[in-house]
Amino acid sequence: MGYSIIYNHFYDLFAGCDIDHGLIENPKGMSQAHFHDDYEIYFLVSGERKYFLSSQISTLKPNYILIIKPNEPHQVTVNMNVPYERYVLYVSPKIMSLLLKEHPSLSDFNNSTLLMLSDSVFKKATELLDEMKYEIKSKDTYAPDMIKTLLAEILILIFRNRILPDDSINKTDIRIQSAINYIIENYNEPISINDCASLCNLSPTHFSKVFHKITALTFKEFLNKIRIEKACELLENTSNTVSEVCQAVGYSSESYFCTSFKQLKNCTPVYYRKSHREKTNKSEQIDS
Repeated sequence: MGYSIIYNHFYDLFAGCDIDHGLIENPKGMSQAHFHDDYEIYFLVSGERKYFLSSQISTLKPNYILIIKPNEPHQVTVNMNVPYERYVLYVSPKIMSLLLKEHPSLSDFNNSTLLMLSDSVFKKATELLDEMKYEIKSKDTYAPDMIKTLLAEILILIFRNRILPDDSINKTDIRIQSAINYIIENYNEPISINDCASLCNLSPTHFSKVFHKITALTFKEFLNKIRIEKACELLENTSNTVSEVCQAVGYSSESYFCTSFKQLKNCTPVYYRKSHREKTNKSEQIDS
């Protein structure tokens, strides 16, 4: 099983934006999480989708909008066997950064994940997306300015009229989310699959199957992922030794910690810390 992979774009960004619109008649789940180097704003027109994003399970319904940040692992985790229609708006970080500076009313954009709109407002948003798609295809002299104007109009429309989404999710999702939260809160303690299965009132075998179905990770892979993320924070922000970091994030074996770290980060903890410090020093020199 894998962890997160970078998704190679099947499209070419024009003027910092692109749109993929489609009706998917035979939906399938993703076998593993992936991430993009762009913002991905997902508009669900019809049907239902389930996402696992930043350790949070989300069920998307019509008129829902999901905002996925650059390099944020995510995936559709379940084959709902129901056709669905969606728009996916991709925006480069450079364009988004410029847009947010120009429009202070969008200051909450980067703190938002799941939104919903009324039928009429959502319809207006998709009409603007269709206009933007036309401009992307035209690629004439005026298109880049039109695209940026439409992007601003879409985002302002969304945030001006956003509604808190319905938080209702099924009992299985609630149980698995409680296990995920437990792992995140207690990663530095010994945690077994039996502990989490008991928390969810499921047998270890059933828990293992459901957990993998929703997250596309085994229990062990997810626990390692959380622990290594916390280890990275310690390596970046403290002078703790590798052995101390290992113990602080819940590993009893330093060799296993280093093996897991290299598997997820493609480098050793020592190299990770060195690389981070070099990047920080370069950034400070540029700023000064």
